[in-house]
Amino acid sequence: MSRNNLRHWLAARSFAPARSVLICAGLIGAGWLIGSVASRPSTASAEVINSAPDQHFLSGDQLSLPVLQDIAATLHQMDARLSHLESVADRLPATVKKHASPESDNPASP
Repeated sequence: MSRNNLRHWLAARSFAPARSVLICAGLIGAGWLIGSVASRPSTASAEVINSAPDQHFLSGDQLSLPVLQDIAATLHQMDARLSHLESVADRLPATVKKHASPESDNPASP
């Protein structure tokens, strides 16, 4: 860089901080002016949502009711599955049942 170019570059850079301060002050002033002129809403609106109460605030019997209903539903499902397995086991031929009996697994039994 030649000496003249360096002086020109330094002279241009010396006003950069002052220019930045002026730009920032102008932007802050413009924002302040727009904020003071802008209309503010004079009313508030709200929406009420009816929801179920939180589980944290339920007492003992209110808390246990959904748990017991869930357990009852699970037991009904298990009962239905067991009855289905029993019906399948009843339809198996007698020879398959004889080979699957526990006495045939033990050769030492009389």
